[in-house]
Amino acid sequence: MSFSTISRWETGQSTPNDTQMEQLEALQDLLQQSDVDKEKLRKTILTIGLTGAIFAAVAVGIQLSGSLGGIFSGFLSKTTGAKFGEPVTGEGLSKLFKKNGG
Repeated sequence: MSFSTISRWETGQSTPNDTQMEQLEALQDLLQQSDVDKEKLRKTILTIGLTGAIFAAVAVGIQLSGSLGGIFSGFLSKTTGAKFGEPVTGEGLSKLFKKNGG
């Protein structure tokens, strides 16, 4: 989401869509975590974007209550019995990037 998008929200010219609201909720959840370095989070968002920062947070085991946290933890879960937010590299993510026939 760009600065111009946020400016349009602030001036009432548009409203956030469902995905943008989920991103904002996940960001709010991250900011409320006491063990999250806010400056490092800001730099991460500037470098890889908000969705990338949310994914990275879930990958290292930070639990998020929103739907994006659940979606991303599903990619990272080793098995269906893995705990939510558990920092593991799982089958879901490896299947996402596996070459065809490999």
